[in-house]
Amino acid sequence: MKITMLSILLVSLNVMPTSGYATSSIGCEGINSDAAVSILFGAGPMLNAIEVEASLGDRAISTRELDGAEKAYILQFSADQRQLSLELMDDQADQHLASVRLLRHLDDETDYLQIGILSFNGSAPVAITCFGP
Repeated sequence: MKITMLSILLVSLNVMPTSGYATSSIGCEGINSDAAVSILFGAGPMLNAIEVEASLGDRAISTRELDGAEKAYILQFSADQRQLSLELMDDQADQHLASVRLLRHLDDETDYLQIGILSFNGSAPVAITCFGP
């Protein structure tokens, strides 16, 4: 089964929490490419990524069981008002699978702007734009 950007976005909308939960998410789309990223953040005093789904062309990677996707784990995550960095590894912890790098402009008076790069091991990096907190 081919996992496309649209299917990942639809899945992420189905698992988005209701307003009663203290979680949030970021969704990203490729610029002139078939790429998508969805990052679900958990509640707590520090921002932490708890679930990630990414696709680039015919390849998909996910931290949760998703038919047709490579299983991944979050190796490293950091984020603040200016940047976000995420690294995914395989389930044997011996291979780097993907990375996401975002530059973020977040303030209360203007729209948020989040642009960056999605890179899968073995593929050329692609530009992405993101929406969400």
